[in-house]
Amino acid sequence: MKIIIVTTAFLLLLAPRAIAQCQPAQVPYTIDAEGTTPPFVPNCVSTSFTTFSSSEMWETASGSIGGFTGNVLQYDTAVESNGGVNPGIGSNLTSQAIYLPQGNYSVSYKYGLSNPAGVIGRMDVIVSPNGFTAPQAVISTHQNFSGSAVSVPKQSFTVEVAGNYNVAFYVDTQANQGLLYLDDIKVDGSDCASPTGLSVTSVTPFTATLNWNGAVGGPYEFAALPTESGALPATGTATTGSSGVLTGLESETAYVAYVRSACADGTWSIWSQVSFTTTDQLSVPDAVFNSLSVYPNPVANTLTLSNATAIDTAEVYTLTGQLVLSQKLNSNSGNVTVEGLASGVYFLKAYAGNQTKTIKILKQ
Repeated sequence: MKIIIVTTAFLLLLAPRAIAQCQPAQVPYTIDAEGTTPPFVPNCVSTSFTTFSSSEMWETASGSIGGFTGNVLQYDTAVESNGGVNPGIGSNLTSQAIYLPQGNYSVSYKYGLSNPAGVIGRMDVIVSPNGFTAPQAVISTHQNFSGSAVSVPKQSFTVEVAGNYNVAFYVDTQANQGLLYLDDIKVDGSDCASPTGLSVTSVTPFTATLNWNGAVGGPYEFAALPTESGALPATGTATTGSSGVLTGLESETAYVAYVRSACADGTWSIWSQVSFTTTDQLSVPDAVFNSLSVYPNPVANTLTLSNATAIDTAEVYTLTGQLVLSQKLNSNSGNVTVEGLASGVYFLKAYAGNQTKTIKILKQ
């Protein structure tokens, strides 16, 4: 990301092809070269070269081009080599400003190369606030590619703060690889609904269950991040149901749980979210467990539990929150067999009525 920001600074210095003042566009937005007179780029689109080795920039071309029809955007990588060594070159193609409210969007496009033997080192597709100010997001990266026209499926991205944004194609490669083509560039929004009615239940020190009402019938992705991170998940755990177990949590920590819907167009809805806090792994709730006895500890084979209030269930968790044993007791006393567990430290969680208590145990 640091390299991209520095390169963007160069773009402001190196001979951008002038464009007219344009009002921000709305989605769906397309870069359409069909009505453009070659060699000019479409109205409100800009292009720049990014090295001093070549002043070539993107332009509109027409004619018989393999895999493309009508006009196409073209970048010529041909330059005079220096002692047989092809210098590094680059060029940037940038959309006009597009107003994007908070939400999920996608960008799709087609690219190809005229020279079957040519190899383009790198092409990044970047979304950034209008004016090339940080932060920027690299939506997709194509490295060391060659060949004829390739249609890229919709690449999803999320806008957290409404505003004007640019979509840019940045090329960085060795010279004399042929003509690079771009076409059918489209930025669109997602119109599928997010899940609703979120709730978090069965909260433990290390796990919790996230529940929701499905908006589109699934599939879904769910995740949890500490509240202090302030970030949205990049992805989540896939499911077709209307609930999911969040694992790998830390005790006594504030979290935000997230879930989103898969849309028919291949994108995702906005993340729905709800906050919760995990419990204390060594908490003693009320007086329900005042007489609880768990022995022997350390234990080799069998734990004995006894309590004045009947114990419903006993569960054993690893230190990372993985449930490894669950046993119904429904009695004031009972045995839990741990013989099959590996040696180490575990947490025993006892359930009695609406209360729970967690105790650290050592398996020999």
